[in-house]
Amino acid sequence: MKTHQLAKSKLPLKYITVCIKSSTWVDGRRAPSLPVLYLKGACLRAADFKIGQALDIVCESGKITITRAKAQTYTAIKNLLKESEVTIA
Repeated sequence: MKTHQLAKSKLPLKYITVCIKSSTWVDGRRAPSLPVLYLKGACLRAADFKIGQALDIVCESGKITITRAKAQTYTAIKNLLKESEVTIA
C-alpha cells in the first residue's frame, strides 16, 4: 500500500482499493456482494484515532469522511440514534 504526504498535513495519504465482500448464503439464497474498505494501521494512530472510539462516517458521492463521534459512550450514542429514529440491536 502506497502512502504519500498531503500538501497541508503531516499525516500520510493512504491509497487503498475498494474490495468486494464475498457473497454469503442467507436462508438458502445467495446475498448480493457488497463493496468493502479495510482501513487499519499506524495511519489511524497518527490521526489520533484510538481503539474503541465511536466514529461518525459520512458517505457522499465519491467521498467518505470519518471523524470521532462527539458521544463516546454506548448509552449516549443509543440516545442520539433514538432521536434520529435509527434502531440498533
